[in-house]
Formats: sequence, structure tokens, C-alpha cells
Amino acid sequence: MTVLVPFLDIDRIDTAMFDELRALLGEHRPFTVRFDKCQRFPDVLYLASTPDQPFHALTEAVVARWPEALPYGG
Repeated sequence: MTVLVPFLDIDRIDTAMFDELRALLGEHRPFTVRFDKCQRFPDVLYLASTPDQPFHALTEAVVARWPEALPYGG
């Protein structure tokens, strides 16, 4: 499952960033998810998650920390 794409430039990805990302995502409670139907973006077929809100919350948390990494490139 992708939380945010694109993320940061490869030269910004290091051990410290992974540690920070791990801590940030660790603040969210585990959840159960099902992928029981397909949906489409204009050029992408994907498995839709139920529920989808926890993934939105993860994306929002990552964007709040790294606001330069806008979902889908803005």
C-alpha cells in the first residue's frame, strides 16, 4: 500500500528520515483493512481499501511533516 507518492528526492532519504517516518507512523493505531474491489484513477487500476480513512490519516500525517511532498505531485 502506498501512503504518499511521490515522496522525497532520493538524496534526502537516509536512516534518520526512516527513523522519523517510523516514529510518525507508529503514532497511529493498527487497523484491519480489506481490499475487496477494484477502482480506477485515470491511468491506474487499483485495489480499493475498506476502510480508507486510516490511509488518508497516514497520508495527512506524512504531508504535515514533509509539506513539500504533496500527494500525486500536487
